Amino acid sequence: MKKPSKPSRKRLGSHRPGNRRTSASAARIQHGAGIRKRQRRSKEAVRLKPDLAEAHGALGWTYEKLGRHQEALKAYKEAIRLKPDSADAHIGLGYAYAKGGRYQEAAESFKQAIGLKPNNAKAFYGLGWNYGEWGRYQEAVKAYRQAARHKPDHAYSHYALGWAYNKLGLHQEALKAYRQALRVKADYSDARQALEWTQSVLGTNSSSQRVKDIR
Repeated sequence: MKKPSKPSRKRLGSHRPGNRRTSASAARIQHGAGIRKRQRRSKEAVRLKPDLAEAHGALGWTYEKLGRHQEALKAYKEAIRLKPDSADAHIGLGYAYAKGGRYQEAAESFKQAIGLKPNNAKAFYGLGWNYGEWGRYQEAVKAYRQAARHKPDHAYSHYALGWAYNKLGLHQEALKAYRQALRVKADYSDARQALEWTQSVLGTNSSSQRVKDIR
């Protein structure tokens, strides 16, 4: 049985039923073309309004999606220079740092965003994702918990929380998180597979699990 896959970066509120019939390769090509189109528009917006922080942030997002992390960093930093209180720009900068393996700087960026908007589920999710990539699963649990608390209808936060619990060997807690993900999004196949995998692990483990206190 397949182990649960790593959480990915998911835009909060964007989950839709997976009913498209395009092949995976065709979908990737279509997605890449869409990103490049958005990049051209963002570059034009920056040219026309160089003092508009949102234009630089949008450009940074396209660079990040295309794997051009240094250019993404530059664009997000310019967005922050123009608008220091932009939580979204700090979040984008955090992802750009994390994808370049600069996890400490990424954590600081996500925390900056949280400082600006303490109830920002996107920032907590990003912080959890960063800690997961960093291998700091206990801190990932804490961040994902906050993401799920601030936006309980975001299925991916619950899934990511379950993944982090499994990394800590806390399989009973993982089950609860995966079940909650499925309550939010019944057709979430990754969560269902992860739930079944975790149930199989518990079925082969005769010893009782001691749930650690993570606060």
